[in-house]
Amino acid sequence: MAGNSMSSRRLASSINITPMIDILLVLLVIFMVVAPSTSTGLDVVAPQPGPAPKETPEEPIIVRVNRGGEIRINRTVVDGSFKGRLTEILKTRHDRVVFVQAEPDLPFQKVAEVIDESRGAGAAQIGLATELGLENR
Repeated sequence: MAGNSMSSRRLASSINITPMIDILLVLLVIFMVVAPSTSTGLDVVAPQPGPAPKETPEEPIIVRVNRGGEIRINRTVVDGSFKGRLTEILKTRHDRVVFVQAEPDLPFQKVAEVIDESRGAGAAQIGLATELGLENR
């Protein structure tokens, strides 16, 4: 009996891990189901497309001044008020850019007068054009 009592006193030291695996699998399923429904992100406003680009660009406004004092706006001779005609043209334009082209030997005072009248007509930007830059237009 002495041998038999020794074996009966010994406790089983192994852990039954089957219930632990069951609990872990149940928790895994719960987290897999809950996780997608609780995910949140940043509130984002998607960018909207801008206005469509113009299909044909506007022809630049070129004011030509010659030695005789004749003023032309894009090959059209200005009869009467230059400032009034340019004001009418600039009302319909999106860009308010005017290029002034004068003959090389023309006094700068005449060119300055045309620039002042162009500014008074509503031109936002005024550029001085050379003969080489805009001669084909």
